[in-house]
Amino acid sequence: MGGSAPRRDHHLPAETTSFVDRRGELTQGRELLARARLVTLTGPGGVGKTRLAARIAARVRRAFPDGVRFVHLSALHDPALVPLAAADALGLHDRSAQPPLDALVEQVRDRRLLLVVDNCEHLAGACARLAAALLHGTGGVRILATSRHRLGLTEEHLLEVRPLPVPDPAASSASATAAGSRPG
Repeated sequence: MGGSAPRRDHHLPAETTSFVDRRGELTQGRELLARARLVTLTGPGGVGKTRLAARIAARVRRAFPDGVRFVHLSALHDPALVPLAAADALGLHDRSAQPPLDALVEQVRDRRLLLVVDNCEHLAGACARLAAALLHGTGGVRILATSRHRLGLTEEHLLEVRPLPVPDPAASSASATAAGSRPG
């Protein structure tokens, strides 16, 4: 991890569809991240936590001179790889004998950056250890995590992401019928 300069680009996932009806959560997430160093977006799978996290990160990136990095965990199954995935997202490569988590903290100790850690639920313990080490070992690193469950740290602030409301099909049918019966 030694010697690599921080990259300024933010490596957020590209949006391929429109962002719908999450203005309230977007505002809440930005406000929480402004006052807390660890914010976890929780909710059921498929509800849009990743998309919301990416949108929040894009909106606050100017506050982080050392960048915003996105750590994808969905394909990982080994908890020992979590600090390495974070280091990779940051462009850091360590060749020392130091434990990966210690080397990561040392390299980002004086940086002001946002680390978005996505899909923590299946590696919750390792993600909690990563977050705790970064929170206690640095002053300017903030973490925006997504998970089906909280990480369980006292410093953690939660934002519950609920499913979007589904229109009532009976109401849609009634309005379509009423619109179709009007004289044209």
